[in-house]
Amino acid sequence: MTDARFIKIADCLPSRDRAFSALALAVGGGLQRDVGAEACPHYNVLNDLEWGQLASRPYAAHESKAAYGCELQADHPGPHMALAQSFDGYEAWLRWAVRSRELVDLTPCEASDGPVDDPELCLLFNGHPGPHTFEASTPV
Repeated sequence: MTDARFIKIADCLPSRDRAFSALALAVGGGLQRDVGAEACPHYNVLNDLEWGQLASRPYAAHESKAAYGCELQADHPGPHMALAQSFDGYEAWLRWAVRSRELVDLTPCEASDGPVDDPELCLLFNGHPGPHTFEASTPV
């Protein structure tokens, strides 16, 4: 029997990703995408409950996506993290590991680089592992 929710989500992905994603889920290795050597290749999709949680919050800043890629560097410690939505003063991040996942509310990283009048901001969350996004040689 086929899981209708998986089909609905998988239909949003390009055909090559649908086949790879089905295989990755079947063997338990997780979903991965082809990215540069310095970026984490793992990605995930939101389930219906998570979509509902994000949709019920006011002041959303971004449009929803079919898949959310881990925004940390390759081989990072701890769980994978993907920005799901920004709101007024905080961000909702999808945090997942092999057997767990959750939406967590985090504050944006306050680090910046460059001139005061035009700083380059870190696009991750406060307390993130690894370098700030403006320090990475390959954008994540």
